[in-house]
Amino acid sequence: MPPAALNNARRLLCALKDHLLAALVAARTRGGRDFARVAGVTAADTIYRVDRIGEAAILDWFGRY
Repeated sequence: MPPAALNNARRLLCALKDHLLAALVAARTRGGRDFARVAGVTAADTIYRVDRIGEAAILDWFGRY
């Protein structure tokens, strides 16, 4: 992979990290300190509140970029 493509991929991943961090900080600022609370259970997984917040932020980011 050319260096420019690697740099672009790194830039995008860093932007995703920043977006995810901002979403989590915003949720905490709104009073959401119970990130470990169970938000749902499926046959394959336990879903925590932090999972839902993170998934929404990631989908939002991919929708934009």
